[in-house]
Amino acid sequence: MTSFDGNQKAAEKAREILELIDEQYLYEYIDKCIEEAAAGFNFKAKAVMTHTDFIHVIGAFIHHIHMAGFRIRQELSIAQARLEAVTLLEKHYQGPFSRGYDTAFLEVLNSKFNGIDHILSQMAEIIKTATREKHINWVYLSRISPLDWPTRCQIAEILIERWSPFLPPAIKQFSPAQLAHHLPELINSMRFADGKVRKIQHADFD
Repeated sequence: MTSFDGNQKAAEKAREILELIDEQYLYEYIDKCIEEAAAGFNFKAKAVMTHTDFIHVIGAFIHHIHMAGFRIRQELSIAQARLEAVTLLEKHYQGPFSRGYDTAFLEVLNSKFNGIDHILSQMAEIIKTATREKHINWVYLSRISPLDWPTRCQIAEILIERWSPFLPPAIKQFSPAQLAHHLPELINSMRFADGKVRKIQHADFD
């Protein structure tokens, strides 16, 4: 393989990785599907929701998202969906003053909050975040792990050249060879920098 062929391979691989984790791609491939599924979820609202009612609704919501919110349908039982819903809230739900499953249930009972609709909306956001992370990790594992050392170095060089003005000094002080085994961390730094650039651009435009 010539040097040109190697550079071309690295450029194509870098392009593929960046396309698979591009913000617009993530929205179309993950967020939009989950949002549409969440919007299509129907349940019978009760004026006063018991603990059992709450479990049934959040379990049904998780079951519905698994069936309609992912590109590949994920089968699970109602019991599994309820367990996943409770676990999801316990690990990830953040209220104004505290966090966890009990916090979510108490907020449903408190008239000052927006009831079960707010909880389901937050659950959808949590699912989107987790699904994005799984997808990005899959991209790194499937696209970066099999690469040889020279290709990794070339990809690191390509990424540094493209994003050098926006990368933190702690990243820019390393050479491509030093970053070759840390491409996911380099790309995550780029994604963070890109997010800040987008916010600045939108602020300037507004």
